[in-house]
Amino acid sequence: MDQKLEIVKNYNYDKTVKSPKVEIEFFDDYNLQDLANDFEIAEFERRVSAPHVSKIVNSILNNTFRDNIFRVSRLANNKWKLIDGQHRLLALKKVYDEYGVETYNLILLVYQETDGRITYKGINQGKKLTAQDYLKALDNGKIEFFNKLREYVGAYSNYEQKSFLDILYSQHYTATKNPKGSYKDLEKILETILSKEIDQAVIFCKTINKVGGKISMNPIFRGSIYRNIYRISIEKKLTSIQIERLIKFLQKQKSIKELSEGRTEYFYNQVYDLILKNRKLWE
Repeated sequence: MDQKLEIVKNYNYDKTVKSPKVEIEFFDDYNLQDLANDFEIAEFERRVSAPHVSKIVNSILNNTFRDNIFRVSRLANNKWKLIDGQHRLLALKKVYDEYGVETYNLILLVYQETDGRITYKGINQGKKLTAQDYLKALDNGKIEFFNKLREYVGAYSNYEQKSFLDILYSQHYTATKNPKGSYKDLEKILETILSKEIDQAVIFCKTINKVGGKISMNPIFRGSIYRNIYRISIEKKLTSIQIERLIKFLQKQKSIKELSEGRTEYFYNQVYDLILKNRKLWE
């Protein structure tokens, strides 16, 4: 107990601590057919998990659901912008569409911030967000990194595309030579990446997407290979043609699969050295 008090005592905090401004609105027997017209899900909300929605649907239908609270902000068009609770909202829409449930009690916590991302980040502090979820919340449409790369990568990686996170972790590796990245580094990376590096990242993404092949099970798109192609591209200011030659050179190497599976600094260094030692073969 004494140790915990000492931690709080020494913590560097703003002494003008203020509670968030929140209004509470209650809707008894809210008409669920109005959900689509009354709510807009914030674009920075996490991607939807269908199994999670289904679990909530079952809970609602079995009368065991207890989390009918939604965090929102007011929009100029008199709609609510949903900042937290998209799975609950989608579950309520599903029980209306598929099971005929017409009304449900709702409680809205209405936050006053004009930028919903501030609220989103605040209410998710201490929660287990994925790095991709966290990064999505930072994309406010005004940041050069996202705007220039949006055409080539997405908020989430999948079998068809890499993500913003893959590029930022590649940038982190390029700057620090450390293959381990943390979502706690993301804002700093966004603040320090240069415009010329973003432009080079665009060339890298366009080229690797074009000639790299399918992402699924492809060594070119795995950590140690992908990040080292990016690193060399940034360090040597490679053209699209040079990046293409480098990719094709790596694809021919017998050791590429083994190297791509390594996650330690040793494997990253091995790939980097392989590229530089054979520079004449791909430049």
